[in-house]
Amino acid sequence: FMGKRTIAEYVENDEILTILREIGVDFAQGFGVGRKIPLTALLPAELGSTYSRSTRK
Repeated sequence: FMGKRTIAEYVENDEILTILREIGVDFAQGFGVGRKIPLTALLPAELGSTYSRSTRK
């Protein structure tokens, strides 16, 4: 074990997700895990309905 983690992409259904878990994949992304949503819909929920913008100089 090299201390690395694996991410599977294009996980489209529960069957694929189950197989990935069985073979030890650490993370998964795709429509089988969750549909994409606009960032503007996610931010208010995550930030307590306040949006802050930071700038780097």
